[in-house]
Amino acid sequence: MFRVKQVLRSSPFVIAIAYVFMGTLWILYSDKVVLYWFDEAEVITQVQSFKGWVFVLMTGFILYMLLKKNNSILEVAFERLRENNKKFIATFESAPLGIAYHRPNENWIQVNDTLSKMLGYEKEEFRDLNFEEFIHSDDLEEGRKMDNELVEGKRSFLKMEKRYKNKS
Repeated sequence: MFRVKQVLRSSPFVIAIAYVFMGTLWILYSDKVVLYWFDEAEVITQVQSFKGWVFVLMTGFILYMLLKKNNSILEVAFERLRENNKKFIATFESAPLGIAYHRPNENWIQVNDTLSKMLGYEKEEFRDLNFEEFIHSDDLEEGRKMDNELVEGKRSFLKMEKRYKNKS
């Protein structure tokens, strides 16, 4: 019994391989066993019917175990993702440097408190701002060029010092 529990708790691949192996044995030998034990046609028919139901039930059980295992794997992955997201947000929001994410069309996705305070804008105001309104004109084109290289895959990250214009 312990060995069966070990197999059922293992990876979905092992469960699937075990199912294929057991299914193959079932298909190859179950009829021979039925014919060996029974000789009346009516009893053989009933046993064959019962055998079919056992196969359906076992298939359902194996499918249940695979889905259960898959769901537990997914739940662990989603929990790790939630934890990492919380850590990221905490780091992003409490960073001593101004940080912002924007789309290639210069629409803002997220701005941290530090950048918001540095530039004198509320976070919500960034949604309506264009880069020309607060990035120094000498830094604007270089920043756009580096953004395009990032989008095109010529860069894996972007780090640049820029001069910004405060709201006031």
